[in-house]
Parts: sequence; structure tokens; C-alpha cells
Amino acid sequence: NAVHQGWTINPRDTLGQAEAAVRKSIELDDRNSRAHALLGRILVARQEFELATRAAKQALDLNPSDSEGYWSLGTVLLYSGMTAESIDALETARAYNPTRDEYSTLSLALAYYVAGRFRDCAQFVEGSIGRDARHNFTYFVLAMSYAQLGNLDESRAVAEIARKQNPVFQASVFGSLFRQAKDQARIRDGLRKIGFE
Repeated sequence: NAVHQGWTINPRDTLGQAEAAVRKSIELDDRNSRAHALLGRILVARQEFELATRAAKQALDLNPSDSEGYWSLGTVLLYSGMTAESIDALETARAYNPTRDEYSTLSLALAYYVAGRFRDCAQFVEGSIGRDARHNFTYFVLAMSYAQLGNLDESRAVAEIARKQNPVFQASVFGSLFRQAKDQARIRDGLRKIGFE
């Protein structure tokens, strides 16, 4: 999370430390599904999509009813460009654990958004977090969805909340993990529509 949230000065070193710790955990207990799930998310942050998918699927092979495994797989598939499959996995994670944190909420919101399901994205975010400002990255996605739907007043209001909560938001980095150019373009288009060039 430190890398995704911009909390670390050196993301490469932080990812390396996290990967080393997770691999040590797997070495100690290779049946630890949560460690495999986390490894998948670390590998996708490195844009090692095939290895990330393998790790996330291994997590589910070890524990097929774990919401964390489905969330990891869904996130990996999302950034890998397999949006429909991502939505299936993320919705399954949500069914197993509807009280997921801001990161899983962001993943499903992004999946709906890049799939062009802007109304689903808006309804999901509003129903999940309402106006909880702690979810500021998700708020950017909500604002982008409103803009795509043509609801400019609501889009501006939500974007302003997101800006206030995250004044150092880097639009140039947001969405850069997406493997597919079309997904990156959809994110850039939405950011442009809410005032980020």
C-alpha cells in the first residue's frame, strides 16, 4: 500500500523489501494463501503480469473461499487488461466480504470504470462508501464516472472533495499500472474531464 499511496520515497526498494518478506513467508509455509495473494499484488505493481496472475491463482487454489484471494486475483486481472474477469473476481470477493477496505473498493470501482460501466461505478461507490473522504482515490474514480455520465455538477463537487483530501494527487501516475493502452486512455480521459490535464 505504501507504494500505491505514495508513502515511500523509494518505491522500488519498498517493493523489494515487501517481496522478500512475502517470499520468506511462503518459504516457511507454502500453504499460506494470503502470502501468495500479496505476492500477486506486489508482482503486478512491478508489472510482472503473468507471474502476478500465477501467484493470485495459487492463493485461490490454496483457499478457494478467501475474499483476499479473489481481491488479489481481481486486482491483478484488472491491471493485466482482463477487465470482465477482474469484475467477476472482485464481485466474488465482495460477496465473501462486503466490508472490504478502501483498496478493494478502489479496485472494483476502477474495474467498472475502465469497462465503461460508469453508472455501475457511481452506484457502487455511493452505496459502498457514500461520502467517506478517506477513500480519496476512489473519489477521483467516482468524479470521473459522473463526468462520463454528463453529470458535471456532481463530478465537480466530488472532484473538489478528492482534491482537498489529496492535494498532492499525481494525475500523471494514476492509472499508469494498466497494461492496456485503452485502459490508460480511459483513465486519462476521465481525469481530463474533471480538470486534470
